[in-house]
Amino acid sequence: MLIMWRRLLCCLLLIAFASCHAESVEKQFFKEGFVSRVERLERYSLEDQWRIFLYGNQVVHPPLTDLALPLAERGKPALDYILQQLEQSKSDLDFRDSLVVFRRMRGGGYYNVCGDASAMQAIKGNESKVRNPGWRDVYGQMLRDLCKETERESSQP
Repeated sequence: MLIMWRRLLCCLLLIAFASCHAESVEKQFFKEGFVSRVERLERYSLEDQWRIFLYGNQVVHPPLTDLALPLAERGKPALDYILQQLEQSKSDLDFRDSLVVFRRMRGGGYYNVCGDASAMQAIKGNESKVRNPGWRDVYGQMLRDLCKETERESSQP
């Protein structure tokens, strides 16, 4: 019986040791350096792009907002995925960073975020999920700016 417990303990220690040394996709991405990072990011899955983008904006300093481009270029599928992820998020910064992608998406002509009523309803609803008052103000300003150019363009003769 003692031998069985020792074996079990050894297995658990090996698993714990291996998991401590496993690196996240985000950390591995940034270990490769900054050269051609946007091009490298394009080769990742949508899920990994989102994780890497968040890491690049929330952990790396200065924030790497240019990593929003590969996500923005995916258009509606990226919009839908990000909104789905935000349904479960508790991070104020995730909400803020989503607007960086949506602004790039709209501004680059990859998807008309402002013309998608259900998406805009969700994006506006996310403002109330931002708990920190300072970040809620930032989110609110970014949200107001998101469709400003579209509104100005449509009001011009």
